[in-house]
Amino acid sequence: MLIPNQTKIKKILSSLLFLLLSNLLVNQYNDTQEPRILPLGNGSTQSLNHAFQNWKNKYSAQQGEQFLTLALRPNGKIARLPTSSNGKIKLDLYTGELTATIKNLPEGPYYLWLNANNQNTSSEVNTLLGTFEKIGKTHQLVALLDKAKMRESKLTKFIVSTSAKTLTSPPLLVASPNLFQKLFYHNKYWTIAQLDTSYKDTQAQEKSFAEYFLPRAAYAHTGQESLQEIFAAQIAKGRDLFINETFNGNGRTCSTCHRLDNNHTIDPKYITKLPDSDPLFVSETNPDLTELERPKLLRQFGLFLVNIDGFDKPAVLRSSSHLGMCMK
Repeated sequence: MLIPNQTKIKKILSSLLFLLLSNLLVNQYNDTQEPRILPLGNGSTQSLNHAFQNWKNKYSAQQGEQFLTLALRPNGKIARLPTSSNGKIKLDLYTGELTATIKNLPEGPYYLWLNANNQNTSSEVNTLLGTFEKIGKTHQLVALLDKAKMRESKLTKFIVSTSAKTLTSPPLLVASPNLFQKLFYHNKYWTIAQLDTSYKDTQAQEKSFAEYFLPRAAYAHTGQESLQEIFAAQIAKGRDLFINETFNGNGRTCSTCHRLDNNHTIDPKYITKLPDSDPLFVSETNPDLTELERPKLLRQFGLFLVNIDGFDKPAVLRSSSHLGMCMK
């Protein structure tokens, strides 16, 4: 069974972010204060900023300054769970009280783990937070995070598992902060990020441990002081991953099947124009990958084999959508 590691998942999410933005507005990034050439393609910093501002208004209305709310979702197509299984984690950033709720899970038991990085040793630490209780049709867990013990920790993700001893088995559900949440808490508590230098509520900083517990948004350059620059760097990074990153796979990239000059998809007419050396046909040129595709169906109908039901299930044939990812 192929289980993507954390780095691979982050890269895939970054490239997916670029793909989604590429279908919004066609605008080029232009930094008037310190000109830089960033290959954004069709990505739009204005569109991303607009989406962030709308999200921030809604999140603030839900008391996001005090409560971090994360969605618990199935671990890709690996976990054998009903498609309707989902949940959420709500963490009080002032008190450390955590409530996790999951719907539509089969009979347990289930356990909640906290995965974090130790900032001093750079090591990964997994902490068992407790066992879910069955309450009606839901499973619920209430725990209290020790702010003193967590001071050296940086949150990576919360994990729902069937094991109380180890995390070697694939997680069932996973929750982690997204890009907007990382930016939001930068803006509120990490004044060193300089996203909002007018925010001086030191009392809020003292009683919240968001400033050291939550992961920071990735910065491509030091000294960035505006959301415009940060968004531009994120889009540029996503574009590079989308075009060039092979994810240690079969040599193909996201853009192999989602062509930038063909509405981010690929079809039989487009395929006929490609040389046999194109990565799309790697199953025909690499003897170790003969089972990767069905060449005749690929060339005639633009159909790919995809493990849409999990790597432990037979692959199915499907076309390349204009807003999708090749996860093989």
